[in-house]
Amino acid sequence: MARARTGLNPYLSSPQLRERYRTCTEVKEARRWHALWLISQGQSAPEAARTVGLCPAWVRRVVQRYNTNGPAAVQDGHRQTPGGRRPRVSRKQPQHLSPRLERPPPDGGLWSGAKGALWLEPQTGQKT
Repeated sequence: MARARTGLNPYLSSPQLRERYRTCTEVKEARRWHALWLISQGQSAPEAARTVGLCPAWVRRVVQRYNTNGPAAVQDGHRQTPGGRRPRVSRKQPQHLSPRLERPPPDGGLWSGAKGALWLEPQTGQKT
């Protein structure tokens, strides 16, 4: 079953969307504006996604955010919440971990992310 063409709410005209795409200095944000402009030109989400190098589901999500919250929703969310979540490891703990990684893990074999996390658990007091 074919999907219906993705439509845009008329917050900005097609020329305005193109202008936002052409003048945007943030690469990720420019790709989103480019996809929106292509959709305003009649392309489907998969066509626009192929052109800008995103997956169709992500383009649909951008369109949904734009349709729901307007042009402000296209901006990169990292501006409001930069850096992601706080690291579990303090600045000093990797200094203790590096020498430990030079020896085999307690159960033998090779180190993995999971084994490192289990070793760090008592150090940080946080469950992995």
